[in-house]
Amino acid sequence: MREPSMSHCGTASNIHEDDDIIEKFVRNRGSKEFSLDKVRRLVGLIGRPHEAFPVFHIAGTNGKGSVSCAIAAMLGANQKKVVLTISPHLVRVNERVILDGIPIEDALLARHLRLIEAASESIGVVLSLHEAMTVVALLEGQSAEVDYGVLEVGVGGRLDTTNIAANPAVGVITSVSFDHTELLGNQLELIAREKAGIIKKTMKAVVVGAVSESVRLVIELQATAAGVPVLAFGRDFWVDSEVNGSYTLHFNNETYPFSPPLAGVHQVHNAALALVAVIVEGLDPMLSAKGLSQVSWPARLEQLSCFETRTVILDSAHNPDGVKQVATFVKNTLNQSIDCVFGSLNTKDWRSMIDILYPITRHWYLLSPPGESAVPSEVISEYLSGFGITSYLLRDEEELFEQLLKGPIGDKTQTPPLVVLGSMYLIGSIRKALDLPEKPYWKVGNT
Repeated sequence: MREPSMSHCGTASNIHEDDDIIEKFVRNRGSKEFSLDKVRRLVGLIGRPHEAFPVFHIAGTNGKGSVSCAIAAMLGANQKKVVLTISPHLVRVNERVILDGIPIEDALLARHLRLIEAASESIGVVLSLHEAMTVVALLEGQSAEVDYGVLEVGVGGRLDTTNIAANPAVGVITSVSFDHTELLGNQLELIAREKAGIIKKTMKAVVVGAVSESVRLVIELQATAAGVPVLAFGRDFWVDSEVNGSYTLHFNNETYPFSPPLAGVHQVHNAALALVAVIVEGLDPMLSAKGLSQVSWPARLEQLSCFETRTVILDSAHNPDGVKQVATFVKNTLNQSIDCVFGSLNTKDWRSMIDILYPITRHWYLLSPPGESAVPSEVISEYLSGFGITSYLLRDEEELFEQLLKGPIGDKTQTPPLVVLGSMYLIGSIRKALDLPEKPYWKVGNT
């Protein structure tokens, strides 16, 4: 297998042009109307990449990014060539298309986007960034002759662009809770129906996480109609913890030892879903477990070592269910109160997130994520004042870093961990300001 390279390619004459086309698509939000027809028309003009390779299709409210990366890493450990597409990105848009553990290079990304732009103009359609990057992943997978694709759904499932993939091998629905309710509905059963829209008759199975019975029944109804078996966490497979800190998956009257690569009890659940998915596909469980243990996935209870005076944890939680998982980690693992850096978008239920966090939070630092949809820090501060809480408003990341270097506000003998969450855009801006190194997400085989 080739040794992945983290370098960016491009000649001096085309680097500026590459930047222009990439930035053009980054700026384009596209229509909020979901339509697979226009994307199907487009891929029909550029070689039908959606038919080129089998895929693992991952939907869910929370955990789908972690599950997607875990599956890709396990495929890589089995010597499979893999393209992974995720959304959103944290720092670079290139993170949305990952080939064999490495984000796509600028020159390749620009080449695919030019092809997409030309095809779009020829049929009079405009693609959003998510739509375009999904097509980029399919094109790159086709060009690189990958063995598998791993497609993370952006929103919902039934009408998400990833659902144009013609050969899904295994589906995963990680969780179903409230998020994007303006698009998916305000009942869990309605949300489940949208997510179950990824189920296709080509699938060997759909792996379902810990969901309520009513949600599972919705998923099973659609799976039965497609003739696809449902493998449900807690019923068809489960996990036991071991005294040495590892875990054992019980599935199909077999046991499979594994070690989750990411912190938090919810990541044990996510790792189990991913491992069942690759076992269903017939991959080697021992190689898969080894690949799983080597996953590198930023902003999932990610602990930074940048500040000597404080433990800083970045997490991508941006809805109440995700924040509950962080709160569980704080209570069970940190076993102390935290200081919190918080910012959110106005499309999220930020008040419920604060309701979950305030009993375990000592001091609040408010920093708005970039973009027009950010909730003003003053609005969040006013809400916190209703609990009798005084918050500290930060102008930018630089002011946050200055505060971290000073140490905690108040009693200097106490250094509670500082947890940053509420928006993936906030986490991305902080990671960008810190210029954190980009590492491979997984390795192929023994490389």
